[in-house]
Order: sequence, then C-alpha cells, then structure tokens
Amino acid sequence: MTKKMLFLLVILSMLASFSGMAAAPMAAPAAAKIEKVTLVQATFMKEKGMIFKFKVVGTFTEKELKGSLLVKGKSIKLRCRYHAKNDIVQCTAPGGTSTNFAGKTALVSLNGFNFWVKVPAKKECPTCE
Repeated sequence: MTKKMLFLLVILSMLASFSGMAAAPMAAPAAAKIEKVTLVQATFMKEKGMIFKFKVVGTFTEKELKGSLLVKGKSIKLRCRYHAKNDIVQCTAPGGTSTNFAGKTALVSLNGFNFWVKVPAKKECPTCE
C-alpha cells in the first residue's frame, strides 16, 4: 500500500509542477520602436489610388503600422505596407478619397508622426505625371 501511495504522490507532484509552468505568464512582444519618419511622397496612382510613401527608421512589424488621414474633420484609416528592401512604408487611402478631398489640406499620420499635405488629385489624362 505504501508503494501505491508513494507512486500517487509522485504523479500528483508532477502534475502540479506542470500546471504551474503552463500558468506562467508569457512575455509580451516588444512594441514598435519607430525612431524617425520622413514623408517622401504624396501622389495619386491610376492603379492604386492615393498613396503616401514614408522613409522609416526603427524596429516594427507591418501589423504595428497605423496610418490615418485627417481632412475636413474626417479621419480616414490608411492601409500600410512595409517594403523592407528600401525601408519604405507605403500607405493607401480607400477609393474615392482623392475624388472627395482633392486639393484640400490634410494631416497624414504614421504611428504618431504627423505631416501636413495637400490631398493629391486624380489625374485625368493617362500621360500626365
């Protein structure tokens, strides 16, 4: 009987130690550390729409990029992609933004770095630059 009791205590202690490990908190991933952002270009491309290109210095993931455009009291969420090869973040505005706000002054933001821009107009002729 003592061997069975000892075996049961060993099993219970192992289960208790394993459950203690599973309950330990996991380390949170480091937050984005963007040191410098420079607005390189604000333009309209026929295939993509309104585009804002930023030169970015720091450590971050694409999911951590938060871009927005504030124009005439309306905040518009930008979709941002990171091109690691040349450290460029390219953000696009939803369709119709250029049509509705072309020529207006706006505030474009990327992770808290703000820049005043003139909303680029949709180009009417295919050979215009």
